[in-house]
Amino acid sequence: MERKNKGITLIALIITIIIMLILAGIVLSLTIGENGIIKKSQKSAEEYKKAEIREELELKIMDLQAEIYEKEKRQASLNDLSTYLEKQNYIMDIINEETTYGKLNYKGYEFVINEQLKITDSLYVGNVIQQLLSSIGEDKNKTLQQILKDENILNKIFTTDKAINIIINNKNEFLDAFINDSNAMNKIANSDKMMDKIVNNSDWSYAILNNKDALQALDNSNPITVPYMTSNNTPKGQVIYSSIYSSGHPAYYPFADKRDWESAYNGNPQYIGYMFEEPVWLYKCYIKNSNDSAPREMMLQKSDDGINWTNVFGDFTYVGLDKDATDIVNSKQNIGRAKYWRLYITKATDSRGGVDIQKIQFYGK
Repeated sequence: MERKNKGITLIALIITIIIMLILAGIVLSLTIGENGIIKKSQKSAEEYKKAEIREELELKIMDLQAEIYEKEKRQASLNDLSTYLEKQNYIMDIINEETTYGKLNYKGYEFVINEQLKITDSLYVGNVIQQLLSSIGEDKNKTLQQILKDENILNKIFTTDKAINIIINNKNEFLDAFINDSNAMNKIANSDKMMDKIVNNSDWSYAILNNKDALQALDNSNPITVPYMTSNNTPKGQVIYSSIYSSGHPAYYPFADKRDWESAYNGNPQYIGYMFEEPVWLYKCYIKNSNDSAPREMMLQKSDDGINWTNVFGDFTYVGLDKDATDIVNSKQNIGRAKYWRLYITKATDSRGGVDIQKIQFYGK
């Protein structure tokens, strides 16, 4: 009788284990299967994200339509939308087939937009690294570290508008990796297309201005500087200034490594600067003070027309008389190029209200 009871207990245990395994399989299937809870949750989150990004794009289109109608009393076109998006670093391809439509890669989704500027289709096109590689026709099975080590891929990236836009618009994925890699940063500094985007993007420009190795790459890339001046307007450009004390201390002297510029002693503020032939983004400024009256407080300013000025940087190193200093223009306000740049001096060591500067040089891209 005792042996029979043991047999029943063993069979019951086996049956229980089988039932538990079946139930576990059902639970796993309901949780992680193709139609499971996790998959459905992920799909719902993806659908919500897609709808959110689509709505964001639709609002941009509506803003453009309202702006065009208000200014020009007409309907906005695909070309208008393309220009509008390009200013925000997004490239829309306009396709002319049986019908004309736009194809736009926007925040990880590809949108199709018809001539009435209605979104007719959207498609998830993968993560940003895949998008980057796809934009230059490369194999998608590469990591970011592999990209950084591939000379051929880097050369393609920094000569392709679409690839550059993907990098600029996805700073969380690319910014630190690119500016902390010396080879990639050297290519950035020498890429006109890439620098055109960076100088108008506060996140990228500010990060570079606060990275020692990135600044070295800019220095090595043949930056734009003020030429050795032989007068206020030769060999090119124009020295701009508030006043001079005498003809023996003209304003161009600090740009020619000759003696110094000495302003009139008629009170501050005083200023001295340079008009470049083409707009420039300044990232560094070198000043050597004279042994007479040095700037104590000043601001770097820029202007598109020489009349209306914007403050860019004011955290200059004060070193006193007959000393020099190089300051990086690492300010959040330092975005965008300008033709006119000047040092606007509000206080000097001389109580009479004048200033002497022995040497100045601007460095830009």
